[in-house]
Amino acid sequence: MTSHHHKAMQLPNEETVLGDFNETEFDYFGIKTKFFRKGDEFWVTTDGPQGVSQSYRVEYTFGVEPLQQYLVKFPDGRLQALSVCWDTEEKKWFHLHPEEKVDHTDSLHWTSPQYNWNFMCAECHSTNVEKHYDSDSDTYNTTFDEVNVSCESCHGPGSRHLDYLGGEDLSNHGFLSNLKGRGPWHPQTEDSPPRPAHPTLRTDQLETCARCHSRRAMLTEEYKHGEPLGQTHSLAVLSEELYFPDGQIKDEVYVHGSFLQSKMYHAGVVCTDCHNPHTGRLKAPGDSLCLNCHLPSRFATPDHSHHEKVSCVECHMPGKTYMVNDFRRDHSFRVPRPDVSAQTGSPNTCNQCHQDKSVKWAQEAYMDWYGEPEPHFGTAFHKLQKGDQTALSEVASIAQDKSYPDIVRAGAVSLAPLPELIPQALKDESHLVRREAVRSLTGAPLEARTQLLPPLAADPVADVRIEAGRLLADDESASPAVRKAVDEYRRSLDYSSDRVESRLGRAELFLSQGKAKEAEEEFKTALARFPRSPQAYVNAADYYRVFGQDEIGEKVLREGLAQIGPPESAVLHHSLGLLLVREKRYQEGLSQLEKAFRQSPEDARYAVVYAVGLESLGELDSAVEVLEKTLKRRPRDTQILELLKNYRAKATGE
Repeated sequence: MTSHHHKAMQLPNEETVLGDFNETEFDYFGIKTKFFRKGDEFWVTTDGPQGVSQSYRVEYTFGVEPLQQYLVKFPDGRLQALSVCWDTEEKKWFHLHPEEKVDHTDSLHWTSPQYNWNFMCAECHSTNVEKHYDSDSDTYNTTFDEVNVSCESCHGPGSRHLDYLGGEDLSNHGFLSNLKGRGPWHPQTEDSPPRPAHPTLRTDQLETCARCHSRRAMLTEEYKHGEPLGQTHSLAVLSEELYFPDGQIKDEVYVHGSFLQSKMYHAGVVCTDCHNPHTGRLKAPGDSLCLNCHLPSRFATPDHSHHEKVSCVECHMPGKTYMVNDFRRDHSFRVPRPDVSAQTGSPNTCNQCHQDKSVKWAQEAYMDWYGEPEPHFGTAFHKLQKGDQTALSEVASIAQDKSYPDIVRAGAVSLAPLPELIPQALKDESHLVRREAVRSLTGAPLEARTQLLPPLAADPVADVRIEAGRLLADDESASPAVRKAVDEYRRSLDYSSDRVESRLGRAELFLSQGKAKEAEEEFKTALARFPRSPQAYVNAADYYRVFGQDEIGEKVLREGLAQIGPPESAVLHHSLGLLLVREKRYQEGLSQLEKAFRQSPEDARYAVVYAVGLESLGELDSAVEVLEKTLKRRPRDTQILELLKNYRAKATGE
């Protein structure tokens, strides 16, 4: 009853509410939030969806440490998590965005979809959740069997366990999942690595934990215990937004994606080898946990670490703080690589401790102690992420090299979708690699898609089938299997139609099937329900471009700019600039392209288009200046280098 699972979400009372509700007030850039009591109830007065101060009753506590949030309810059935939270260690209120003012006009305001419990949080904080979203009325009637994370969240229906106890011959004590580990582990010796007692045991444990402890999207609400994660969820692979180039955690990725990169995972380690599944605590304190398996005489010595006092996790499990005060460790169990930091900008544990020293200093120390390090995929990923097309073949080779973890190979496919790579990747043993290969064909001609993708429409993993269905929706001569995959894709969109991404996906699906009016209605719904989504405006404007109605598209984009500020508005300025250029309103268009470049100078596409616009209007020197500034940020970007070379030659008359 003391675990984080048990306290994931609770009804508010004297014991469960940890924050100070004794008429306390928190000031956030002039926005006042007051916490108070009404009898046994806990109340908050803060800025509402229109920026006007309103009072809300706390319906549930959310989390327990190191911070606790509070959920309030709206008339349409939404539960929203307040962004003013209680720090359980410092015993004070704080805001999740302390550095900049987030008000009701911002996409990160607590009343926005980002803080919606029904979709974003419910599955992993309560048991047997059913969302019950009504797309027509935009309302929720969400239910759950138990308010917190209870036994059935992990083990599945308890009724089968009762049947087992009643004498029925059922495996796994009647539970649908086998959550056993492969241990106990035989410790490492001088001659052999650590070994599990049951190395061939099939266990559902990792997939079960990953349902919540991973960065993933829900494909359906019909979760079935004991089935692979890809049947109901789509796991995020390595990408520039979520991970550093070498695979270290960057954004919140919730452990599983990191662990899949580790040697521990590939050796057969599972969560419960280190963690007690019911208390959530480690099974042993400090280094003694690691030394249960790893040879103390080899690793618990200064000869290994070259430090007198340092714990295993400080070097091999660096961490990052999320939500202001929540420190989480990377579970890829990596070797510190200051040499990779020097090439990619990824962090390393040496310099995280020795902050007064340079990366070069750490790199030299590493070389003195351990010699020349092995090549790392992160250097090739970094080159390609920064536009260096010379790394394409190297990244493609990583995609095909099965000595790399599947999640790394899948990330390589998404980075380097070379035509010669994709046919083989579509047949890969890893469903993550297959899925990314399917996604790489987005925008490909129908002929290419219908040649390569039909077998994937019958893939054993739903995550792959749904992607194939998305890309074959415009195939008028589709086989029954393809039509079934398209329908599975449609149902996935319908389930998530409370998200702007799914609304836009529905619009694109209608378009691919020749249903223009239905598509337009979806775009209008997306704009009405998600007025702070830049992509909704961009996609809607593009719809009107296709049908020769740029005048409506311009109106849509300008409405978006009235709602959304920088840097999120950069894509709107860019799209509006392109529209105005099509309309031959060149100076107006160039002004919008400049705004996009200024607001998002890291985006090479904005820089290139703006530079081309400048050059076409006779401002060659300004175009060169824009490209030179961009090159400082992306010094190996092939497109920038080529265009700059051409413009410099043109400027000198060569």
